[in-house]
Amino acid sequence: MKKFSFPLEAYLQLKKMRELQQMTELAKVNQRISSFRQEIDKNMSESTKLLREDSMAMKTRGINLGDILTRRRYMQNLRIRANVADREIEKLKPELQKQTEILRKASTEKRAVEILKENALKSYHSEVLKQERLELDEQNMMRVAKNV
Repeated sequence: MKKFSFPLEAYLQLKKMRELQQMTELAKVNQRISSFRQEIDKNMSESTKLLREDSMAMKTRGINLGDILTRRRYMQNLRIRANVADREIEKLKPELQKQTEILRKASTEKRAVEILKENALKSYHSEVLKQERLELDEQNMMRVAKNV
């Protein structure tokens, strides 16, 4: 019997490439969101560090109003940058949802073609097995006919 050939193999490969392309697009959006989250974390940890340093400095050296005001302005700028990054994340959420939905659809379409291929392969194997049984039956009948 001839080798298994799936007529929609090229279409399946196209669906796999489309799914991979969508995974890449989703990864790009996730990377952008991740970079904004890292910026927020960095700014917040820097702000917390400065607050601790201010607290320690007040306990040990006393209060220097100029230093405190400078640090407070810097911490305010850190908070502003964190808020900007947070707004950017919010702006990216619809795009993230859209890309996630597109990927889900691409994966579903690819899986549908894969199921067709699996069913075709099962049918092929069943047909091969049936053909082998027929050949064996034929050979057995020939042996029986020879011995008679």
